[in-house]
Amino acid sequence: MLLDNLAYSKFKLQESNEVLKQFNRALKIRDSLHLTSGVIINKTHLSEYFAAKKDTLKAIQYAKQALALSRNSNRLRSTLESLNQMSIVDPKNASAYSKEYIDINDRLQKAERKIGEKFSRIEYETDEIIDKNNSLEDQNKKLLFIFAGLAIFAALLYTIKAQKVKQRELLFMQQQQQANTDIYNLMISQQNTIEINSIKEKKRVAQELHDGVLGRMFGVRINLDSLNKIKDDSGIEKRLNYLTELKNIEQDIREISHNLNREKSELINNFVAIVTNLFEEQKKTYQSEFTFQIDTTIKWDLIDNAVKINLYRILQESLQNCNKYANATAINVDIIEENNDLIVKIIDDGIGFNVTKAKKGIGLQNIKSRTKECNGTLELKSKKGEGTSITVIVPIEEIQKTITK
Repeated sequence: MLLDNLAYSKFKLQESNEVLKQFNRALKIRDSLHLTSGVIINKTHLSEYFAAKKDTLKAIQYAKQALALSRNSNRLRSTLESLNQMSIVDPKNASAYSKEYIDINDRLQKAERKIGEKFSRIEYETDEIIDKNNSLEDQNKKLLFIFAGLAIFAALLYTIKAQKVKQRELLFMQQQQQANTDIYNLMISQQNTIEINSIKEKKRVAQELHDGVLGRMFGVRINLDSLNKIKDDSGIEKRLNYLTELKNIEQDIREISHNLNREKSELINNFVAIVTNLFEEQKKTYQSEFTFQIDTTIKWDLIDNAVKINLYRILQESLQNCNKYANATAINVDIIEENNDLIVKIIDDGIGFNVTKAKKGIGLQNIKSRTKECNGTLELKSKKGEGTSITVIVPIEEIQKTITK
């Protein structure tokens, strides 16, 4: 390109220094690289060069070669330039070349107009797209504001509902606490009633001993003293009768003592009776196999009533969970004393659950809170398909401290 431009510039300046040599060298390079458009330009320049040198034959030769290449490669602008050059170097056929030039030029202008129309249409459609995009952006902003408002409204609704749920939970806990207090007061009232009845019973036994047994013993003692003066067989017979009466009095005293011990045992084991009734009701109502064990060595009279209430509610809640959710076929409950600890174990073979992912239900929270009120610890073990084990451990020393306080 540089060689061809240099040679053409020299040709226009009418300098003859190596012009033809540079034209030929440029043509050779372009032809070796198959640069068709460059070869057409080069041959057109050579045609002009030889036309200026009055070498018409070579001028026409190069112009025809340029025209043929332009037509074969379908390069319209190059064809126009070649036709223009042919009309100059071959004036005899100039009219034919001019006519072809005009036809091609018209086609080229029509094509350019079409391209211009396409560009105009593209520009118009682009403007429309831009307007639509701006409109969509405005709509998106409006939608964004609407969604943001809805999200804030939903968040407020959720917060309000959450607060209501918390208020209901607090109200439920207050009601439950009130129920526990009522139960505790009821048990205290029952305990007072039992103690009052026990005092009345003691008075009755004291009167019975004083008026009945002691009176009879006093009469027997007086009669035995009077019989000491009688030495015959009748005195011996009377002594035997009075000895028999003493045996009867001894038996009456044993019966009174036995009754007192039984009443004391019933008073002490009142909690055991309540829990046993709960277990018996479990056996009657549900089909699952139920077994239980209550340690007979536990001194329930030393355990505070509040602790008994919480333990009873823990047992009640645990059994309800077994019946309602676990689908257990076997349930076992153990209430034992071990290492100065009161231990309550509830084990079932139900479906179990994932302890780490389990929802914090009210039932489980109640068990935890009641265990905490007893100053105890809760051990919960469960896996899916392997059942559930609940262990409540309450230190007996803590219970006694609570009672002392």
